Amino acid sequence: MKKLFFILVLGVLAFAGCQTTTPRKNQVQNIEHKNIALNDEQVLSKAIIKGAIRRKWEITESAQGIIKAELNIRSHWVKVEILYGKDYYAILYNDSKNLGYKEKSQTIHPNYNRWIKYLERSINTAIAESL
Repeated sequence: MKKLFFILVLGVLAFAGCQTTTPRKNQVQNIEHKNIALNDEQVLSKAIIKGAIRRKWEITESAQGIIKAELNIRSHWVKVEILYGKDYYAILYNDSKNLGYKEKSQTIHPNYNRWIKYLERSINTAIAESL
């Protein structure tokens, strides 16, 4: 019985050691929100910037209807474009480094999508505070 238990434990450990260390890839997520109650482009722009800064995103460019933001975390870097109008905004992937982005399959390291979700939540909170 001890021999069987030992063989099972050895098998489980061997199987666990076969896992890959390559990060999983996910489809790049772009986020779009329509019919925002603000109906004011300037207020929305300020809310987007406020939400991004709260999440440690750096605003690199800002013009009418577009905000470019970058995030640096350790050796990872990502750049997004945030398009907006009086009642909508969209977060779109622009560029990255060390996240394994594959243009053909539109896949990227899962952390990208997590960072974008956090950015979206922060922007939505800033919009709610502006109402």
